[in-house]
Amino acid sequence: MKKLTALLLGAVLSTVSVFSIDLKGDLENKIDSFSKSMAGVLPFTATIGLNWSDAYIGNFPHFGVGLSGGFTAMNIDSFDELLDLFGADTLLPSWLNLDTGILIPAYALEARLGGLVLPFDIGVKFGYIPQEAKELLGEGIRFDYLTAGAEIRYALLKQNLILPNVSVGVGYNYLKGSIGMALPVSPGGFTIGINSISVLSPILDLLWETHSIDFNAQVSKSFLILTPYLGMGASYAKPRAGYKISAKLDDTVKDQLEDAGIDFDDSGFSAIKEADGWGYRAFGGLSFDLLLLRFDLTALYSFGGDSEKIKNIFNGSADLDGNWGITFGIRCQL
Repeated sequence: MKKLTALLLGAVLSTVSVFSIDLKGDLENKIDSFSKSMAGVLPFTATIGLNWSDAYIGNFPHFGVGLSGGFTAMNIDSFDELLDLFGADTLLPSWLNLDTGILIPAYALEARLGGLVLPFDIGVKFGYIPQEAKELLGEGIRFDYLTAGAEIRYALLKQNLILPNVSVGVGYNYLKGSIGMALPVSPGGFTIGINSISVLSPILDLLWETHSIDFNAQVSKSFLILTPYLGMGASYAKPRAGYKISAKLDDTVKDQLEDAGIDFDDSGFSAIKEADGWGYRAFGGLSFDLLLLRFDLTALYSFGGDSEKIKNIFNGSADLDGNWGITFGIRCQL
């Protein structure tokens, strides 16, 4: 009898151990990959706003205020892999979930003011997603977005009949966002990879946040009512990214999570990873200048944070498969 009991106990402990290893391994690998990928993507996404055609707006009293909006396409396999791990890969609206990743809408209120004496200007931006806009995502999906930033640019060249405006700038960007959805639940709970978790009505949130320092250079030239422009930028960020499962946990699930080394509390369990990295981008476009009104159209392309990959792109041994974005803006500028 004692031998049978020992065998049964050993079998249970073995099952729990396998569960813990598989669960922790599945989550750790996917979250590590997700956070590292976001380190290359977030500096790019955080640059939405202040994409004005003028490389330099002129000294005070020159100023401008406006509104810009657009989207970036986050071309990262780790995002889809993480959704797939939680069984949520089919839950996003079709217009939001692209074959190459996820579409992130963004907008910002923005303003620039010309500097005094020296040829510089200062810009600020702020944007968030109001509740009314969140409802457009569809039932059961919630999306949060907040951005803020500031930038100072110094004019290396001022436009004249022949020369363009050329400036260099440095700025700070903050970006915080999340996307959440209810997970499908079977009679045995929901699954993470091959593991089943017995909780009711679980809600998944994928979370990200970053502070980044951005360096850029831009050239522009006005021709009557048109101002074409081109620029390059590099951003360094230390983002945080991860997931949170909101659900009521019973003692059995808590024991399973504790054995797996997964952080939890009474409201659910989560994991947030930090990473750091550089992101590099090119941007350019055209503005239509009608008296005090200007309409901007900007295309952005991010090469990501992999320096070896970027080198291969420029020597022709790798394809352009980074992330891209488009923004539209309207501003009143004096």
